[in-house]
Amino acid sequence: MLKKTLLAAGTAAALSFAGAAQADIIDLFTTDQNALILTDVGGPIFSQVSGANILGGFRDIGLQVFSDTGSPAARAIVEVSGGVFTFSNDNGIGGQATIQWDGGTDALDPGVLNTTGLGGVDLLAASADRFILDVLTADLGFPFQLRATDMLGGDFTISLTSAGPGTFEIPFAAFVGVDFSQIGSLSAVINTAGDTLALDLSVASIVTNQVPEPAVLSLLGLGLLGFGITSLRKTKTA
Repeated sequence: MLKKTLLAAGTAAALSFAGAAQADIIDLFTTDQNALILTDVGGPIFSQVSGANILGGFRDIGLQVFSDTGSPAARAIVEVSGGVFTFSNDNGIGGQATIQWDGGTDALDPGVLNTTGLGGVDLLAASADRFILDVLTADLGFPFQLRATDMLGGDFTISLTSAGPGTFEIPFAAFVGVDFSQIGSLSAVINTAGDTLALDLSVASIVTNQVPEPAVLSLLGLGLLGFGITSLRKTKTA
């Protein structure tokens, strides 16, 4: 496997969060989930696990391989173990990983996202206004998407590109039209369409946090000039 230097998913302009505040847990990855493995083009395949420190009590992970020019033994793998979410592709493999938090109501088919499965979780209750991602390792330059839906039909996906090591912020405001006081589901697609070969990624946690102090907020505003957000979907029903 081609191992890269320590990098992190995020955006080139994302800034580390400097405030200390109570966080709402999306996933601390303390509940292990058996590896999904593909050795050739195929998928998607999914699995589901229930446990503590997961939003809604359930997590779905998925794996799909779009291209394979590696050796016969080359593989793509996604798993959660030892407090870390890991997604890895051997040389020549272009794979995509998915994580879904939708309340476990799709136990018979975890590959189907239930956009109201969380039942209206209020992520604003603790004055939170952003996601905080603690990314341990990642390859530079792969695309990923984050999607949020609410119980009123709000549905918005942003497309980002990885860069740099560390802890990264994604503001709720990036998800236009989504009511974060009534969240129905959250999901992520990593390495969209398998665009980056030989990708390695590990994530330690995803939480929310409060508005930073004014000085930090000012710096964040400057950073967002290069945030690179692309809107993919927004729907609203009565």
